[in-house]
Amino acid sequence: MSVQWYPGHMAKARRQMQDKLKAIDLVLEIADARIPAASRNPDFDDLFRDKKRILVLNKCDLADPSATQKWIRRYTEGGWFAIGSTGTQRSARKEILDFIRTSTEAEAKRLLETKNVRKTFRALVVGIPNVGKSTIINTLAGSAAARTANIPGLTRGTQVIRISSYLELVDSPGVLWPKLENQEHANHLAYVGSIGENAADPYSVCISFLRESAQRFPKLILERYRLEELPETPEEILEAICRKRGWILRGGAHDPERGAQMILQEYRSGKLGRVTWELPEEEGQNG
Repeated sequence: MSVQWYPGHMAKARRQMQDKLKAIDLVLEIADARIPAASRNPDFDDLFRDKKRILVLNKCDLADPSATQKWIRRYTEGGWFAIGSTGTQRSARKEILDFIRTSTEAEAKRLLETKNVRKTFRALVVGIPNVGKSTIINTLAGSAAARTANIPGLTRGTQVIRISSYLELVDSPGVLWPKLENQEHANHLAYVGSIGENAADPYSVCISFLRESAQRFPKLILERYRLEELPETPEEILEAICRKRGWILRGGAHDPERGAQMILQEYRSGKLGRVTWELPEEEGQNG
């Protein structure tokens, strides 16, 4: 599956983020717990290397819990502040805010003791498209947050969301990176919808999805679509699912386009179960 995916506006967004860094105390990075490696922009490591970084593995309700814990350990051992959460759940706000406070309490204490300053930390919220960044921001903001603009050091018109006297959030656009050389990561990003249909058509994505699912999670496919056995090829699996579900064209042929759309939709909504596509021991990186 070939993916072309770096719109020009993302280069502009990256420059805008870089311009904001002088006014930022820490970076709150949101990634997808189902694809903890593929959903992290590698450019961020260089861009934010001088900032404290907190990583939230979002959408934990759709990921394998044991795999999420492995990733949290991996990132924590690599020097990160990392937490798993689900931004749509009520408990997420307290979990993440408590974690941010814990992660910054040493600096806050130092400033209070040495300069008698009660620090308000300003966090730049970053992430690639479709990892749930806006959901996390809205959850943290709640109904009491105030939005302000034109903060010194930030671009005119930038919205700063005041969460409390302790924390402010600065939003940023979802930014991909210019070139993706890891085809497996490209597939995973397409599975969860972080790459749009303009870059990867649903049929091709679904074929890759079924091929990998048959290797890694065959039981989930069998149970969801009530198949007695999995055919040998992903194209045959798609046809079997279409016939089982009645996704048939006039004349009796199966409808692969509709089938592909529906299978991906069901996966993304969690109907196939809690799946993590990447494990730390399979990734040649330290996080």
